Amino acid sequence: MTYLVGTALYGFYASQPDLLPGGIKADRVFPHFIYTQMPVGLKGLVVAAVCAAATDSSFNCIATLFYCDIYRRHLRPQAPEQEAMKVLRWSTLACGVVSVGIAVAMLQVQQVLDVWWTLAGIVAGGMLGLFLLGVVSRRAGSAAALSGVVVGTLAIVWMTLSLDSCGQILRKVIPGIAWPASLAAYRFSWHEFMIPVVGTALVVLVGVLVASFKRTAR
Repeated sequence: MTYLVGTALYGFYASQPDLLPGGIKADRVFPHFIYTQMPVGLKGLVVAAVCAAATDSSFNCIATLFYCDIYRRHLRPQAPEQEAMKVLRWSTLACGVVSVGIAVAMLQVQQVLDVWWTLAGIVAGGMLGLFLLGVVSRRAGSAAALSGVVVGTLAIVWMTLSLDSCGQILRKVIPGIAWPASLAAYRFSWHEFMIPVVGTALVVLVGVLVASFKRTAR
């Protein structure tokens, strides 16, 4: 459904190109459509709906994960229900504050989608590798999965940060940041499309090796 909105906008402005300003950025087409094509009143409702859909469920999920996997498991296993609600509310508020900070930092970036795909690529490689590890090896337990994800994610972060395109994005947010000259020989030299491939392969390979090693040790 998310991609369908972009497809519909493409069709709308392809048939009426005079309605779209020349040189407009891709991530500003939808706001431009809302501002110029929708009646007063409906504009605010659509913007509110987009913001609610993009943040509300995500914040609730993050707060729940923090409480269940970190707070209740490691910090306060016997936390009462009233305390749990306070933790969930403060966690949700913290997510909102961090999101506002990220949004302010993104004002310096020309294409927010570029940053999104960069960050999504870092996470997606580890998740895909984790699922494939479960399919490839039935002996891979939590230790093997954790080892594979850590190694694969660190490798994806290194490969992503060593790209020139990633450096350009980071310099928009943090001026002057650059890849150290002493580490120039260790930059990722393949095409950026190979990053999730290499990262996924590392997750599976390391997971299988750790699972095999634990089996041999027994």
